[in-house]
Amino acid sequence: MHRQPPYSVFVRGAEAGELPVAGKYGLGVLTWSPLNSGRLTGRFRRGEPVELTAFRKAVAWKFDLSLPGNQRKLDAVEQLRAVAEEAGVSLTHLALAFAASHRAVTSVILGPGTAGHLDDQLAAADVRIDDDILERVDEIVPPCTNLNPPYTDYTSPALADAGQRRRAACLTESGPLRAVLPDGDSRPGETIATHKS
Repeated sequence: MHRQPPYSVFVRGAEAGELPVAGKYGLGVLTWSPLNSGRLTGRFRRGEPVELTAFRKAVAWKFDLSLPGNQRKLDAVEQLRAVAEEAGVSLTHLALAFAASHRAVTSVILGPGTAGHLDDQLAAADVRIDDDILERVDEIVPPCTNLNPPYTDYTSPALADAGQRRRAACLTESGPLRAVLPDGDSRPGETIATHKS
């Protein structure tokens, strides 16, 4: 099973890869982290301290408001709040509607911290934002970009480790290269290349 991508106004890298492929082949996509660890609720504002919960302590760099990438998010939140107000919705609903609006996205995985958050997030299911609002969002965070590149929430081992993307090859006593399985065993008779001296 393919790991589904994070996707939010702040993390749009999936628009350059997974989402177009899924759309082309009619594959379902369940995206996650649509509120970017709470950033897109408007909870974190410039000049206001961040309470470091156990989760936030584990990924403290994501909440260090002195870092340039996190400063960009603070600026973007203020601009997005104005867009949400113009659209007549909360910033949370704008962010969830944005994630659900991509034609390749089947559904958005929520991560509410309280029952109240859940009720609020479920209410966003009926929110639709028009193209004018989506274009305003695109002006703030351009398509296919991650506002803070190191903050993609997850890098699949299949992308980070070349060993996960391709089978290792080995020479057998008879000379040809054969596929090597993860347990180190080779597939007898499945030649993928011939060794040339």
